Amino acid sequence: MDNGETVALILLDLSAAFDTVCHRTLTSRLRSTGIQGHALDWITSFLSNRSQIIYLPPFRSDPTEIICGVPQGFLLSPTLFNVYMSPLADIVRKHNINITSYADDTKLILSLTKDPTSAKTNLQDGMKDVKEWMKLSRLKLNSDKTEVLILGNTPTAWDDCWWPTALGTAPTPSDHSRNLGFILDPLLTMTKQVNAVSSSCFLTLRML
Repeated sequence: MDNGETVALILLDLSAAFDTVCHRTLTSRLRSTGIQGHALDWITSFLSNRSQIIYLPPFRSDPTEIICGVPQGFLLSPTLFNVYMSPLADIVRKHNINITSYADDTKLILSLTKDPTSAKTNLQDGMKDVKEWMKLSRLKLNSDKTEVLILGNTPTAWDDCWWPTALGTAPTPSDHSRNLGFILDPLLTMTKQVNAVSSSCFLTLRML
């Protein structure tokens, strides 16, 4: 944006992201990052021998072994999920797409106006590779909840034909999007964020 470019910010939505982490694949990716020996044994022990039941009084099901997923609420789980997702960065960067991640919040960033022809090809091929990688990793990309925010002065740089048909109907660019609790708008004016914080403050003051 500082260079006058229009940028597409694609906020990927994963269905039940933490619950679908394959333990075997996670162990392999931990090993590839250099985690071995006792450290790997500790993590394997942390994930193994877990079971779940369905309890609907007075009925209780038999225990079922859990072979996927990282426990939500544990400090280690977001880090394990980041390791699980780490190969995705190499995949999208091959298509000149930038990526930022925080736990299961993954965002792709692509300039639409610097080289429009290459940008369209990179998005088409990149998103197809993303979907295929997630399928192999047993992650589900929720196309219906994936958001697109166009940042810059020329939002018309985006149209339906940019979106890979394999991912379903092209999302309508949002006029704002909440990312990690922060509201972004197309021009990064922070107006909606300031209004939201002010509204919350006034509500609290009124209660006091």
